[in-house]
Order: sequence, then C-alpha cells, then structure tokens
Amino acid sequence: MPKILMLSLALLQISCASIINESTDRVLVTTIPKGAKIESDDNTCISPCHLTLRRGRSYVLKISKENYKTKEIYLDGRSWDAAMWGNVLIGGFIGVGIDMASEKGYDFEPENVSTALQKEENLPEQKRKLASEN
Repeated sequence: MPKILMLSLALLQISCASIINESTDRVLVTTIPKGAKIESDDNTCISPCHLTLRRGRSYVLKISKENYKTKEIYLDGRSWDAAMWGNVLIGGFIGVGIDMASEKGYDFEPENVSTALQKEENLPEQKRKLASEN
C-alpha cells in the first residue's frame, strides 16, 4: 500500500504544465491607433486582437498601418510558465522534462503586446517626389 501511495504522490508532482496548459496560448495585441494589421507567420489580425500562438516558439510580430511606420516586436515564447517552476521547486524533474518536451511549460514574454505607432513624416511630400521620379 505505501508503494502505491508514493507512486500516486510522485505522479501528482510531474508535468503540471502539461496538465494545466494547452499547446497554444492567446496573446492580446493592442495598438495606438487601433486598426493596425498584425502579422506573425500564418496569423493575421487587426488590432485590438488576440493571436493564437504555439507555446515553445518565438515570434516576430509585424505591425503596420497606412501612413504609419511599420514596427516589429519580438515575442519570446520560451519563458518558463509558473507550473514549470512548480515542478522544479517540488522536485518533479521528470515533470520538467515532460513539460519541456510537450512545450506546454512555456509562456510568452511579454504576455500581452501594446505599442504606439509613429506617423510617417512628410508623407505627402514623399508621395509627390515618388510620382515626379516616375
């Protein structure tokens, strides 16, 4: 009986993040002004919006809007989730391995993205210059 109890306790300690987390996470992206196009690999949305991204991967978000400078933001998807730290503290090193292999033990850093876009300067003048060169 004690062996079964010990085994049960050990199993409860392992792979917390794999039990709690999905393989994807939703990241909120907001911009000033609203209505910017957000692109990342195969995801596209118009801000404010949520991107559904796979855990364990990093992304570059391309943020663009007409008459504004395009911006790129790095989103690190390899930050350890709180449940992963729980495995380390409790001693569930098997769980850490499982969570890392399944990629469910990771969070995004930053968790949400909020950015202000800069207006293009001298935009009408630039358009006139391009038109006169052609």
